[in-house]
Amino acid sequence: MLLAILIGSVLGFLLRNREKIVKFSNKLLIFTLYILLLFLGISIGKNSKIMENLPLLGFDSLLISLSGILGSSILAYLFYTIFMKKNEK
Repeated sequence: MLLAILIGSVLGFLLRNREKIVKFSNKLLIFTLYILLLFLGISIGKNSKIMENLPLLGFDSLLISLSGILGSSILAYLFYTIFMKKNEK
């Protein structure tokens, strides 16, 4: 898996100036993510234990998601105020 990331990074670096390839790879990436989400939804729907506990799992997932969003927003604001405002002056 690490090798795939390394190869992808090198290819991305080498092909970064070829706009058609970058646009195509972005569209392909989004399409692939939608397919993965579709299959994830199908596998969740087939699992009876998950479906029975969905209300509890949904609330926990909501809390985790909101915590991640809040933490990311706070860190992004701190990063901006500490590092980026110095560069603007």
